[in-house]
Amino acid sequence: EARLLYLAALVENIADAVIGTDEEHRIIWWNRVAEEIYGWKQDEVIGKYGRDVLKTEFQHDDQNQWKQSVDKTGFWRGQVTQITKTGER
Repeated sequence: EARLLYLAALVENIADAVIGTDEEHRIIWWNRVAEEIYGWKQDEVIGKYGRDVLKTEFQHDDQNQWKQSVDKTGFWRGQVTQITKTGER
């Protein structure tokens, strides 16, 4: 339990946005930095599908390649542009 609390505090205080989803891509974790970068508060996004919150423009790959990679390997690497709550890039 102490280790889980430590890891949760670490993720919450890291200097990058950390967004966790379940297998169906519903948001289950949204840290403070994600709030600052994207403009949505945690309670506004928890339980929503990532695609409904994060408007993503893929630079080199299409969204199908991203999803296939995540489904197959558990991760994806690439360049994207994210649109914030207020429409900023």
